[in-house]
Amino acid sequence: TWDETNKPLLRMPTLIYKDGSPWNLTMTGHINAENVLYHGYRGKKLDLVITLDLPSELSVKPITLATQDGEVYGEITVTFGGVPQMTFLLDGEEGHLNPKTLLKTINQDFANYMKDIEFHDDSRLSCKGEVFLNGDPRISVHGSLASPEVKWKLPKQTEDKKKDDGKNTLEELKLSDMEATWSYSSNGLMWNVSKATFMDGSLRSSGVFEPDNNRGEFLVIINDLPYDNINKLMEKPDEKKSDNRMVPGIVKGELHGRLLTGWAGRPLHMEGGGHIAIRNADLWKVPVFRQLSEVLPGGNGPGSTLGRISLLDANVEFLGDRLAVTDVNTDGTIMALRAKADYSFEDQMIKIQVNGVPLQEVGILSLALSPLTWAFQAEREATLETWENSRWKLKSGLLQLLNLN
Repeated sequence: TWDETNKPLLRMPTLIYKDGSPWNLTMTGHINAENVLYHGYRGKKLDLVITLDLPSELSVKPITLATQDGEVYGEITVTFGGVPQMTFLLDGEEGHLNPKTLLKTINQDFANYMKDIEFHDDSRLSCKGEVFLNGDPRISVHGSLASPEVKWKLPKQTEDKKKDDGKNTLEELKLSDMEATWSYSSNGLMWNVSKATFMDGSLRSSGVFEPDNNRGEFLVIINDLPYDNINKLMEKPDEKKSDNRMVPGIVKGELHGRLLTGWAGRPLHMEGGGHIAIRNADLWKVPVFRQLSEVLPGGNGPGSTLGRISLLDANVEFLGDRLAVTDVNTDGTIMALRAKADYSFEDQMIKIQVNGVPLQEVGILSLALSPLTWAFQAEREATLETWENSRWKLKSGLLQLLNLN
């Protein structure tokens, strides 16, 4: 649409028709319009050149849309011979071709899937594609995206709940300095993030989502993520002020998943698995392990006899409406840990079981003279809402030590 008070101006320098067999009609035209709006794109001025060469081709190029901040360029070509098809190209200067708006013009269903995703104003998007016009139109588009920042807003807690638990909350996932390629066709929306920064670590991802079938698949790989950035989300603000517990360590991991949305009445069903590794850390400072050490004799503090744990490996598995963390193994100068955990998305229940494994040879005499923290099993179970008020339940004894594998 355009401003009704200022009608578009059409100029046709040439218009030639040749009768006979084959016949031919050629035309060149220029269109200028102001205050135009197309599928959410608003421009102050539109300039385009139309070239007609019937019965074979129609082209509209160049197309220049001037927005408040810059210009968007495009081309359209329609061929009528053989299988009729239209090819097009769009290229926007930084900040002037919004990715969300473009995807919604391709398929309106993306409006629902991307409602919580925001792209930085200085994002740059380009794309080209083709549409086959015979029978049921089929579209194929591919392009590139570079953005200083992409945010995915997560469901927010109520102010009352924030006040009750006093914890920092992860309100959004943010990628910085992202470079990606993408495509859309009958196979769905595919993406390949070749470069991005996530919580000061590096991230790469590829995947596909089929909006017609409400299913998708993805692979995410993260490297060199400072663990302390994760720790800051777990600490209470008052704890950080009173005790600066900087937790060293580097996290890397990968996850391959398959997801279904709306199947069998379930909002999200996810299957798949991956691996998480933490290196060069001091894991007794990690909140969940620090709280465990506080209930162990000889636990956390300057006089701790628990030693140091610097690395952790764990497998993760998505089981529909549950997340299972299995085969958790650590090293240790005195004691290593073996653990497993389970989280239910439906009732938000967390269950963790940890076993302590002695790494030093300990005689019977020293066992009699030392607290029996050398072999233990500890459990903790609570909902996400009540987790901070829950406590570890400790089980420890000589029989457990003698029966260790």
